[in-house]
Amino acid sequence: MHVLLDARCVLSPKTGDRTYWLGLLGALPAAAPDWRFTAALDAAPPDGLLPAAPNLSVAVAPSPRGRLWSVLALPRLARELAVDLVHLQYVGPPWLPCPLVTTVHDCSFELFPQTFTRRDGAWLRTLVPRTARRAAAVVGVSETTRDDLVRLYGLPPDRVFAAPNGIGSQYQPAPAAAQAAVRAQYGLPETFLLSLGVLQPRKNLLGLINAYAEAVRRHGLTAPLAIAGKAGWLYREVYSLVEGLRLQDQVRFLGYVADADLPPLYSAATLFLYPSLYEGFGLPPLEALACGTPAVVSDTPALVEVTGDAAPHLPPHDAVAWADCLARLLADPDHRAALAAAGRARAATYTWARSAREHLAAYRFAVSGCRAAGRP
Repeated sequence: MHVLLDARCVLSPKTGDRTYWLGLLGALPAAAPDWRFTAALDAAPPDGLLPAAPNLSVAVAPSPRGRLWSVLALPRLARELAVDLVHLQYVGPPWLPCPLVTTVHDCSFELFPQTFTRRDGAWLRTLVPRTARRAAAVVGVSETTRDDLVRLYGLPPDRVFAAPNGIGSQYQPAPAAAQAAVRAQYGLPETFLLSLGVLQPRKNLLGLINAYAEAVRRHGLTAPLAIAGKAGWLYREVYSLVEGLRLQDQVRFLGYVADADLPPLYSAATLFLYPSLYEGFGLPPLEALACGTPAVVSDTPALVEVTGDAAPHLPPHDAVAWADCLARLLADPDHRAALAAAGRARAATYTWARSAREHLAAYRFAVSGCRAAGRP
């Protein structure tokens, strides 16, 4: 079988989508060595970005850029390469010469529309359900997302697959020297709290900063809070809140962090904090756990599913509960050590090889179903 994957996200700065496609492209060729996989891109990838595998190739269609690419360039590539299946994420073209599999990482645009700009939210709410209902199979990256897709769009349950993300082998406790170097690079002390993600409303950074301020007020917290991630959308209120609370010296915005710096940054942090309002999976807390750093996460269903008993789960808007939890953990190194050990064990169960096997099941279902129905 020949599968064409719309993998343009691998050319973007680090996001969960980029991590997903890089992980999948690294695992699929080994999971199905008798299949062919082609990564469809809109520009040539840098040397070494994609894994070298005899059954993985690249097809570049440089135009048109933007949202029209999947409508015009992707069907053309699928036809020219005579592929058996196209795999993309969220929104697909209205026509393809072969079956379609789409991945929906989360349904936040449906459940938390206020966390999106009006234009982006309307685009996703209009086109994602159309693509999902037209697709031969749909992939959610957790059981939570799978359940959301079935419930929100009325999809047949047997057509929706849960394929959890994996954690790359680079996420492991970093040597002390690497941790010291990354602390020096970002101006961080020995003890600090870390949060990471694109700066956007769904990540609940306002709630995190209010909880941090509460911990400073109630418990005399002195460890700084480092917030890493590129600016996304509707984020300016985050900076305004820090200024309004006069926390400019204690809350540090690190901006975009290069891939190579992430394992030592996670490892160097005393605690990792992730108070997101909603996630389809939640890669950053699991990456932190893999690096041996205890995490505190919100009690949104996907984060509870993914982290299990390896992390405390707190209501995202309960600043007092977060403040008290931070104070307890910072004062109890034995508890932190126990959480770190449980976290590493939990993270080890999430591999890209496992994810690839689940994706292959979705691919087989899509192709066999369309062939049985006598349609592309």
